[in-house]
Amino acid sequence: KNSDQSKYTINVYVIKAFLSDNPTFGETVIDSEFSKIGGWLAGLEKYLNENSFNQGLIQVKLIDKDGAGNVLKMPLSTNTFETANLGRSPNPSVVPDSKYSGIKDIISNRSTFEVHSGKSVDLFNIQFGLLYGNIAKQKCILLYLCPLKTPTAGGSSYNNPLNNKHCIIFKSNLDHLPSYAHEMAHTLGLEHTFKEGQTVQQKITEAQSKLTEYRRKQNLERTKKTEHLRTNQAYYNTHPTEKATAIKTLDQNIDSYNDIIKHYEDELNILGKNPHKFEDRKTENIMDYDLTNQKTFFKWQWKVIEEEAKTYYH
Repeated sequence: KNSDQSKYTINVYVIKAFLSDNPTFGETVIDSEFSKIGGWLAGLEKYLNENSFNQGLIQVKLIDKDGAGNVLKMPLSTNTFETANLGRSPNPSVVPDSKYSGIKDIISNRSTFEVHSGKSVDLFNIQFGLLYGNIAKQKCILLYLCPLKTPTAGGSSYNNPLNNKHCIIFKSNLDHLPSYAHEMAHTLGLEHTFKEGQTVQQKITEAQSKLTEYRRKQNLERTKKTEHLRTNQAYYNTHPTEKATAIKTLDQNIDSYNDIIKHYEDELNILGKNPHKFEDRKTENIMDYDLTNQKTFFKWQWKVIEEEAKTYYH
């Protein structure tokens, strides 16, 4: 028996995310597609705990209600998407436009209302935090059931940052059980098992180069701070307010590199944990893209999801 097995349990909050003003992409579409799995959450939980994540000793508890017993729902208006599509905040008095700048052009096809899969994760991340802030702060996974469509993806999630907790299943895959394991496994640190662009080593070399460069730039800012305070020491000795203001600005310049440095540190972590690549659709691995033959995780993948589960999600 693995002594850490109790740490491999994960609470997964299941949220219906739909358009509140367009029945084509409304809540009933989720219910209709998801019902094909059987037994509402019970069917999905059984699959995850007995036919996929159990291979790595992971057990999930699916939760679809808040502490008051209300079903977890995130109704979004068409206007929310339209405003985010412009890179602006639907609620500027609550969340600044800067938080939505990266979500610009989330609508991929206006006539069919197809959306960008990755930017949808970013949008849902923000909007869920506004509705369910206490849940969003927990160590858990947030699984969104969404009736929208994307040009190519049936689901979406990030493995970087390492503690990302958001994943979406879109309409096309709501009735496809392995898609849930696939997207949640991304959240748990797994990449696709097939080559995408560069080799793993090429990606590692590039990420290490970027990390080194941003660390160098941050250290230059630290040096600038030291030199500035030394050069102006006499003045600041008699002007403490101005000194505090200068230090705040200098520290902001240093800290401006923290996020990008963390991104590449996490990227190197992920690449190191996912060293093996195979031909696309040539394995029965859950992280492959053959939707008719996603059955197993490799043994090395078990270790990845176990470590991520106990570090970030238990």
